[in-house]
Amino acid sequence: MNTHRYGVAPKLSLENEIDATLLARNQNVCREYLADPLVYNKVTPRWFAEVTRAMRETRANAIALAGLPVLILQGSADGIVDPETSRDFAAPLREYVEFPGFYHELFNEDERGQVFAVLDRWLDNHFLG
Repeated sequence: MNTHRYGVAPKLSLENEIDATLLARNQNVCREYLADPLVYNKVTPRWFAEVTRAMRETRANAIALAGLPVLILQGSADGIVDPETSRDFAAPLREYVEFPGFYHELFNEDERGQVFAVLDRWLDNHFLG
């Protein structure tokens, strides 16, 4: 990897601009996220460039995942990761479950039992069946 592109301001970090109110419909989850001292809400230009590159490569090679056990879970009201983009990415994989009205952190929604049930069935079918 050519790292000289990031040498201008290598310690520069910026707010990630994630709106905590978009994590879960339960606002207690959002408050806990904001109060968590382990949440690091900064990103560097290099991090952003590398994540963008990795997402581009993953989308370009999604068909290679078609034979692997891949499950994508998505909230239909996710304001952080676009549900339509997830649907498009998951189309060749055929293992996509969208939860109506759920936000980004499916396992922190009040109805997370639905999400765990889908995950449990999928794991059983792919690894225990």
